[in-house]
Amino acid sequence: MLAFLNLLYSTPVFSICSLNSSTRVPSSAYAENLDVHIENTGTYDSLEIIRLYETLISSYDIHSLSLKIFEYGCTVGVDPFAFPFQPGDRFPPLKILRLKGYDFDDTNSALRALSERSISGIRGLRNYLANEYDGWEWLRPEPLQLDWESIKGSNLYMWRDAMDWSRLEELELRDVDLPIFFKEMSDQVHNLKHLSLQPRWSRVEGPEVSLVNSTETFVQGQEHLERLSLQGYTSYFDALRRMLGRHGATLRELQLREWESTDIINPRAVLSSAQLLEVNRLCPQLERLSIDVNRNGTWPTDIFNALSMFEGVQHLEMNLEVGSDRHVSEDNMGWESRAQRNISAEEFRQPFVDAETAVWLWKTLKQHKRGATLQNLTITIGDWGKNTGGAGYYFLPWETGLEEKWECHAHDGEAICARFSSR
Repeated sequence: MLAFLNLLYSTPVFSICSLNSSTRVPSSAYAENLDVHIENTGTYDSLEIIRLYETLISSYDIHSLSLKIFEYGCTVGVDPFAFPFQPGDRFPPLKILRLKGYDFDDTNSALRALSERSISGIRGLRNYLANEYDGWEWLRPEPLQLDWESIKGSNLYMWRDAMDWSRLEELELRDVDLPIFFKEMSDQVHNLKHLSLQPRWSRVEGPEVSLVNSTETFVQGQEHLERLSLQGYTSYFDALRRMLGRHGATLRELQLREWESTDIINPRAVLSSAQLLEVNRLCPQLERLSIDVNRNGTWPTDIFNALSMFEGVQHLEMNLEVGSDRHVSEDNMGWESRAQRNISAEEFRQPFVDAETAVWLWKTLKQHKRGATLQNLTITIGDWGKNTGGAGYYFLPWETGLEEKWECHAHDGEAICARFSSR
């Protein structure tokens, strides 16, 4: 039985706008199924990621790890964003690994936290009493002694040697330093079935060419991908074409996304109708497809026509931008939302999406669809792929709580579209 470790880790920060922290940790390092939730409610404390590290090096039954690290507020100092690896550490052979916000380049801060803090048993009790009560400082235990001279290379370098990466079948990396990962791991990871990539610090202009090239090399090095999700690569269609050409015969699910544009006039880059037809040619086995669609006063009928050609697709997702009503002005460094000024409804991206429009989109796409019948249509407005928080000022305030989603399907011959909102 696969053990599943799902960690939602919100890193507390020491800042003028920091939050408080409440933690639930596993009661046993040998539990077959671990489910750890660390919710940001803000003390300045690195025990959570150290406890997780202790659990991973003491249990061989964990096959899935999902770790999300969020940074909130105006950061002055932060806790470790990585595991405190030491020479000789061994992690279980994970089959599923999902990371968001992890720092592959962190070598020292995590180890320093492990050295300076006590995390369990009598040492933990002594440390707690020394911190909480005046005059009890004498109880604080001596820091753990680590062999710093034996620690070489990046955090990822040590993680590489601590785990059998050949077992990995699903990998998701979001808001992490992808170049570092590709450099260290391209010769270690070859058997992925599912791959999801979102670069760090690539908000509007997309990843640099060097990152695109290293991504292509990594994707080409996999044996048989069945699901691929890429964010930020649409502008590099030649590289995308080569990656899809390598795995198109086995791909069943494909997601191609961009970050929402912060340009009031110009929307983000999306695939053209001709490019969509090329994707269809390269990936004839697709059953699920998720792409960005831009509105510009009218619906893009050429895009809809291209989507109707995906004969095997039964589940379709179209992602729309919120609109320029929430885009920030250029003279305030991104802190003031345009929504705080007197703006008109025309500032929104149009046409608007409501219940009637959602039903019309469903009927239009379903009616013209070739091949397999369209089973469901998802229409998202706003970026449902993000979470509140992020490294530095990575997620701007105007994005929070603006997402909306419509789920459409047929029931007894009738079109049913249900609305969901993050508000």
